[in-house]
Amino acid sequence: MDFRAMRGTIEEVQTRSFLPISILVNLLLLGLASWALLRGGPVSPSKAKVLAEAPVGDGDPLAGTDEAGRARVLAAAWAAVYSDNADTFAARLRQAGVSERQVRWLLTAQVYEQVEQARLRQGSTGERPFWERNQSEEALGEHERELFVKADTDLKRLLGKGHEETAESFAQTLRSEYGNLPDEKVERIRRITEDYDELRRQVTEAAGEVVFPEDRRRLELLEKEQKSDTLAVLSPEEREEYELRSSDTAGRLRSGITGVAVSEAEYRRLFQLQRTFDEKWNVDDLNPGPEENPELRDVAQKQLDAEYRRIMGEERYAAYERANDYAYKVAGQIVTRLKLPEANVEAVYRLRQLAERRIQELQENQNLSDQDRKLAARQLHKDVSAQLDHYLSEKGSEVYRENGGYWVGEVEAFASDKDKG
Repeated sequence: MDFRAMRGTIEEVQTRSFLPISILVNLLLLGLASWALLRGGPVSPSKAKVLAEAPVGDGDPLAGTDEAGRARVLAAAWAAVYSDNADTFAARLRQAGVSERQVRWLLTAQVYEQVEQARLRQGSTGERPFWERNQSEEALGEHERELFVKADTDLKRLLGKGHEETAESFAQTLRSEYGNLPDEKVERIRRITEDYDELRRQVTEAAGEVVFPEDRRRLELLEKEQKSDTLAVLSPEEREEYELRSSDTAGRLRSGITGVAVSEAEYRRLFQLQRTFDEKWNVDDLNPGPEENPELRDVAQKQLDAEYRRIMGEERYAAYERANDYAYKVAGQIVTRLKLPEANVEAVYRLRQLAERRIQELQENQNLSDQDRKLAARQLHKDVSAQLDHYLSEKGSEVYRENGGYWVGEVEAFASDKDKG
């Protein structure tokens, strides 16, 4: 269980619960109060649903009542259903016909309010010098965890499977990562997640502010074990859906195709190609072994790129290349920052392509004399510099060279090399 996250939900629950409370004030409480004070006698919760559905607005039973009178009516109505005992409060709300969503929010707000009050009672409330540490803070940490465990247990008992709205969010998040899992597996993975969150909390709390290598190893081991335990819950088909959505390969692929429209079928084909490449060349290993051959990997990368091009087609593949070009992104940021024409980003990208092709031509042209090649290289460098200043401004051009425009340095180095020759 993530206690820090649970503690953070106190304010959220208290804030968001104003919505269902306002609904009750407008419907349930108004009906209860009207029956109790205008028609005489206390109201049993069993009558509340009928009263709650009474029309409001023009048919407001309290129409004409001043604010002070209305406040007394609403206070009395709330007293008719509220109880400090959560079980009694829940029973009255349900008997009144309140929706389960509203019941959940009201009970969650109540339980967490009780947690907050208990925290305040446990902590020191006396004045002390600001530079002195509250000696009860460390003990309070363990006490808070006990309070949250009890709160979670109480809510599960009161509300059952839907004891937290965050449980719904967890299920939605889980299905986005794993595919359409049955509820039983969602619950099993939720329990696994809570268990490992608690184990991680224990490691980080014991480490304090100084993290030793063994602490990092424990956390890494917990991460691997959690993944192993989670995947053990899944069938082979469900594991494949998980890989498609949440593996490192999937993350890199989705990042790479950002802004490029591909269908689900195309994504699945690209994923299979990318996973095969990643597994063969140990892409996730930051320290590949000496047996890896860089030349063979480059060949494999070109083959992969060719498959990407075949699947995407020329237009989308060109967009894919631009989206994954760091220099292109830098040029875009400079253009935005300096409020230059957006077309200048494409112009800089084309300038780079032309410069790289021109260098290749000069290197391969055997009919050029050394003097002509030197002059051409010098002119290329001059032209590139002038056009960069034109498209990005002198200020932007300098920033571009320092932040991703490495190819400009290659043009300069080529020209310098030919000058020396």
